[in-house]
Amino acid sequence: MHMVWTLTRKEWQLLRRERGVVFWLVLLPILFMLVFGSVFGRSGQSKITVPVADLDRTAASRTFIAELARDGGFRVSAVPASEVAGAKERMAAGKQSLLVVVPRGFGAAADGSGPPVAVTVYRDATSQVTTGVLAAIEAEVGRYRNGRIAAELAARGLTRPQVAALLAGPVGVADRPVNARGFDILGQIVPGYTVMFAFYAIISLGRRLLRDRESGMTARMMVSGLTPWRYLAGVWLPYGLVVVVQCAVLLGFGRAVFGVHLGNAPALVLIVLALALCVSSIGMALSMWVKSENQVNAWTQLLSLGGAVLGGLWFPPDLMPGFLQTAGRLTPQYWAQQALQTVMVRGGHLANILFPLGVLLAFSAAAFAVAMWGFPRYLRSSFR
Repeated sequence: MHMVWTLTRKEWQLLRRERGVVFWLVLLPILFMLVFGSVFGRSGQSKITVPVADLDRTAASRTFIAELARDGGFRVSAVPASEVAGAKERMAAGKQSLLVVVPRGFGAAADGSGPPVAVTVYRDATSQVTTGVLAAIEAEVGRYRNGRIAAELAARGLTRPQVAALLAGPVGVADRPVNARGFDILGQIVPGYTVMFAFYAIISLGRRLLRDRESGMTARMMVSGLTPWRYLAGVWLPYGLVVVVQCAVLLGFGRAVFGVHLGNAPALVLIVLALALCVSSIGMALSMWVKSENQVNAWTQLLSLGGAVLGGLWFPPDLMPGFLQTAGRLTPQYWAQQALQTVMVRGGHLANILFPLGVLLAFSAAAFAVAMWGFPRYLRSSFR
């Protein structure tokens, strides 16, 4: 074991000299989290600005606009009647995506003294934001419609409970969340990018093994009596530690900056350790068979990005076709993400992640076996 620790210390010292490791494994994922977390997460919940032209200019229209802003969570930007035509021209030119026009006669229609009118929503159909605004306006208009119906029923002698029963409808919706905690997009972003960038440690590991092979360092260590498994263990330990530190920094960043819930600490530690073991084992297996650093880079990109897509690190697997969901279960990224979300999002504990942990350990064992199988070939090339 003394030789294993000696090799581990040597690899750790070499790692500390590689400045690119800090960028690729820590700074870049933090940048990704900041950008996507700010756009989609809680820190990026800046209100959508909705341009509204109030052509009616009555108390009823002002109340409608205020309620729309309050209930929909929008920021209203008033558009004078004289600028409505210009706003439509900007939409036609692709310079504006939304315009809401409250027509003249809105107040009269709302109190029943005038004919029905329609609130017009001019929107860019390619923008998802405008779809949400349209739904909010339809919901607000629906409340006005129900108010009109309730007033008419009350005028005909129905009591308030009778009116409420009629407006409730025959079928309702009962929302019963089953997870211990709610979900927002940060519960996808933080664990997803943590898992994704953990696999980039394979680049540094592969480069180190290739350089040891090309310099003859591996051959000299084998001549000194170091066994293959001890050599591989001595390489695995420092890179496994790098992944552990990386995950701790990224998850801690998510907690400190975005307030992400980390969940049960013992379960989270075991997930990180299993992920570190899996990443470093796959990296060693890959390094036994590649011939150059370019191949290491290419395979790492394929494993990292391909696994990120199939494993549901960028978006929930439920959004993918069935065959891609099945393929995703064949990736270690999928199981690492499921384990992290079980703890961080669903409030799970160790008993809830035993199966994902087992799958990650199985990947690790299989990869280590491949590394041991390919080691004689790797060693022969070191003697050349």
